Formats: sequence, structure tokens, C-alpha cells
Amino acid sequence: MKKIVILGGGTAGWITALYLNKIIPNISITLIEGKTTSTIGVGEATTPHFVDFLHQMNIDVFDFIKKTQGTIKNGISFENWNGDNKKYFHHFGEEKITDFKDYISFLKYLHNKKLNFNDYIYSTKISYENKVNLDYTYYALHFDNFKVAEYFKEIGQQRGIKVIIDDFEKVNTNDDNDITSIDLKTHKKIKCDFIFDCSGFSRLIIQKHYNINFKDYKDYLPMKRAIIAPKEIKEKLFPYTKSICMKYGWVFEIPLQYRIGRGYIFDSDYIGDEQAVKELETYYNEKLKDFRVINFNTGRMEKTWIKNCMSIGLSHSFLEPIESTSIYVTLGQLNTLKDFIPSLFTKNNSLKKTFNDIMNITLDRIADFIFLHYCTKRKDSLFWKEFKTKYKPSINLKNIIDKFDDCSITEYDIKDFKTSSGFGLYNHMMIVKGLELMNQKFDLDFDFDLKKYKTILNINSDNDKDIQIFLNNLK
Repeated sequence: MKKIVILGGGTAGWITALYLNKIIPNISITLIEGKTTSTIGVGEATTPHFVDFLHQMNIDVFDFIKKTQGTIKNGISFENWNGDNKKYFHHFGEEKITDFKDYISFLKYLHNKKLNFNDYIYSTKISYENKVNLDYTYYALHFDNFKVAEYFKEIGQQRGIKVIIDDFEKVNTNDDNDITSIDLKTHKKIKCDFIFDCSGFSRLIIQKHYNINFKDYKDYLPMKRAIIAPKEIKEKLFPYTKSICMKYGWVFEIPLQYRIGRGYIFDSDYIGDEQAVKELETYYNEKLKDFRVINFNTGRMEKTWIKNCMSIGLSHSFLEPIESTSIYVTLGQLNTLKDFIPSLFTKNNSLKKTFNDIMNITLDRIADFIFLHYCTKRKDSLFWKEFKTKYKPSINLKNIIDKFDDCSITEYDIKDFKTSSGFGLYNHMMIVKGLELMNQKFDLDFDFDLKKYKTILNINSDNDKDIQIFLNNLK
């Protein structure tokens, strides 16, 4: 029986353990949970792919929500990004109620007629009414990282995944530099045929042992520091993540059943912690009592698979949390790995290179999408005034922006087949429309039937539930 070791007991570690336990039969999986390390725990927002993962793992979504104090996420509300106090909504698509190509034509029609997306998209309308409809919309989840790790741990142990609580010391390798075992502080050698480095920002194996370079996005994505300041629930819950633009970055709000995960992501090249806290206090009109500061570097490892080791989660990459990409990338990586399982325990370096290329292109394309959010009209601070000269879009993104500008964009301009996850045409269209970057009209070869979409907008299903009533019913 082949032995797999997973170093790290956070969300990425447990997602990896459960996934491998499901797709590879007759395998031994041991997860090492550190005694002295912990999950960041700022509150996590996901994409619908996480709900798909729960279904795939035969985990009841409603049981998950109840036990992790989670909430439903219909999308992201971007607020004041052009400095005009307007907001736009990035939802998860409406293929459940219409054909995808038809839906893209609908969005083009709305743009041509200068109609507000917020008034004509079903997911957006019910979201701003604090309602959910799980039958008609794709949805994701918000949850507490700590509670999720414990929840997955209980399920994983029931499914035969072995857990060792101990701190990592070093790896032991053979003459080919493949890892044969790892040493822990109080346990004897833990043998392995393959190891997944899920040790978070520590990157204990992929970087500290194999010395893989980290490709830094600091010259491309500006944010590098965060003030984390959660608060207790006082107002009505909302079924979406908020992203509120500020003078030197943006504020996130992630609603859980008992608190709001909240933080200011900012560029510390322009302001220090004290000024960031003051700006946050002014916005919320409250004195921050309990907060903490987090430094981070955006970027990715130049190789995610080296020898018999693969990095997953934060040990592999970190992008700004503006589009909830961390778990999305992890799931995309694992779904791609499924096609490489026959080579997992071999020395096929060509296939490893292919896998690494896929992950590198994936992260670079998602970084492009995140950069797009900063192409705003704001000029109310030195940060926003200098952004367009200090940070430049990639050639790929420049082409996309130009094609949106003259409304000649197609799905072929965006999709890249050599990626494990990414954002498509309608995702880009939500952002570009919200930032008012389209200046011409699309070519439409027919008179669009708006009546059908008016019918969709007025579904008024019995399943349209207020988010608070929905959560109360779960309890």
C-alpha cells in the first residue's frame, strides 16, 4: 500500500486529504497537524466549486453550514470602486436558468441599451434583497476556517485518514533527493511515497528543502498588508461578500452567523498601520479595540511539483483575496491532479513539467483578472493617482481590456485550455461593466427577446428565502 503524507492540518490540508481518500483506492493517508501552528482564521469566502467539492465528498451542505456557522454567498458586491458610491455585483452565472451563450447575449443587450445590470440580473436582485434561492442560482459559502478544519478532521478520521499532532523537524531523502520519510519532534520517522506540502506560508518543504523560487507579483498586484478587525453581528445578514474600495486599498466583509469577518487590505508603500486603522475607524465610525496586522506577499512557486512532493494551498500561492481564489485554486489543482494520478509515484519529469506549466499559467491568468479590478477611475489619493503609471497590465490583460473597450471581446480572447481554474467572459464582463470600461456597443445579429429574461427576473419562487430565515430553519 502506497503511503501519502500531508504536512499541514489547515483547510487546504484537509481538502487534499479528503480528495485523495475519495479518488485513490487502497492508499494510506497520514495528515500531520502541527502543535504550534494555526489557521490564519480571518473568515473564508469561497466560489461554487467548493459546494461541488462537498457534494463530491458526500458531505451534506446544510450540515456543513450548520456546524461551521457558515452562510450562503451569492457573489461579491463591489462598492465605490470608481469613487462614485455606486456598487456592482459579481455573481456566479445563471446557466441554471438559461443557456450560457444566450446569457452572454443578454448581458451584451443590457449594455447596448444602457440598462443597469443590477436591475436585470436575478442573482443580483435577490442578493440585494438579502435573499437566496438555491434551486435557481449557483452559490458558494462563507465559513470560519477554524471550525471547517475541525469539521473536516472529524469526517476524515471516520474515513480512515490517520492524524498525527506533532511539529515538523526535517525530511529524509534518498540519493535522487526523493523524500523517503519525515522526522517530527516527538514521533519517529513517518515513511512516505509521496508528500503534499500544505504548510501554508511556512512552505516547509517546497521552499525550505527544495529551494524552489517564489515568483513575486509585487510589481503587478499592489496589496501587501492587512488590518484584520472582525466584529459581532449587529445588523441584518447579507448573502454575499462585500468589497469596499478605500483610499489605499479595499475593505472586505464576510458574514458568518455570529460575526462579520472584516479587514482592510492596503498598500503599505503609501500608509502605515496607524493611518490604515484610522481610515477604517473613520469609515465605520467606531473605535477598533481588537485587531491584528498581517503581512503577505502575492505570488506563486515557480514549481508546485518537484520530485515526490507537491505544494498545495498557501504553500503554493497566494493572491489578494478579492475574488476568493485560494480554495478555488486548490480545488482546481486537485481536479487537474486526477488526470496525473497514474504518474504520481513515477519519475516522469515530462508530466511534472506539464502539470507545473498548467499551474503557472493558471495563477498568472487569475492575477490578470485581479489586476482588472484596479482599473478604476479613482484619483482621490496618491495610491490611485499613481496606480496606472506604477503598475502595468500584462500583454494578455491589455489585449482583453482593449477588446472590451471597443466591444469586440469573445470567449476565445479569455479562455486558456492549459489552466486548472480561471475566470471566463461573463466574469470579466461583470467587472468591466461595473468599472464602466466599455465605450462602444456590441454587435448583435438579432433583436434580443427581453421578455424571457423579465420572466426569469420575476420567478418569485417559494424558495426565495431571506438569508436569516434560511439559517434559522437550519438550526
